[in-house]
Amino acid sequence: MECNKMDSHGFTLVELMVTLAVAAILAMIAAPSFIELIRSNRLTTQANELVGSLQYARTEAAKQGVQVTISSQSNVNSQWEQGWLVFTDWNGDGDLDAGGDGVLCEQGEDCLIRTQSELGFSHTLRARDGNYTQWFAYLPDGTSISSGGAGSDSFQLCSPDGDSTKSRSIAVNNTGRPHTSKGTASCP
Repeated sequence: MECNKMDSHGFTLVELMVTLAVAAILAMIAAPSFIELIRSNRLTTQANELVGSLQYARTEAAKQGVQVTISSQSNVNSQWEQGWLVFTDWNGDGDLDAGGDGVLCEQGEDCLIRTQSELGFSHTLRARDGNYTQWFAYLPDGTSISSGGAGSDSFQLCSPDGDSTKSRSIAVNNTGRPHTSKGTASCP
């Protein structure tokens, strides 16, 4: 019985090497785009976390009939990348107060309702116009006020490379509505 070697099914070493070379070239072309996509998604996610906190605070202010404050956890004015607190602010002073007994959430006392931890990936989040230096708040009618006096300002969310075209701007108008857009005038 004769065995025909031409009937074998498989790849030759040359075919395998050509396929691997083409795959490597395609991977090198796609990798930078994929990395940029990941960086862009990280900025978008963090911008959405801020907008989510703003919308939540506004809703809670209307629902509970009390000022709800968003306060920076940073000790440096206008720097918000250390995270923020969202709490009911019964006396409207922008501070999370426990009253005289040190217990939060008792009748008529401030109550912590949400915490945002520090932003990752060395991103910066800065209040641009100086109104949101340490805190801003929503009143029960949905309008906003701030530690700087005015209710409107914007945040600049930037990546560590400082490229302002990739950054995100989160603007809050006088009626308290947040709006997100891509790109800012400058990044720190």
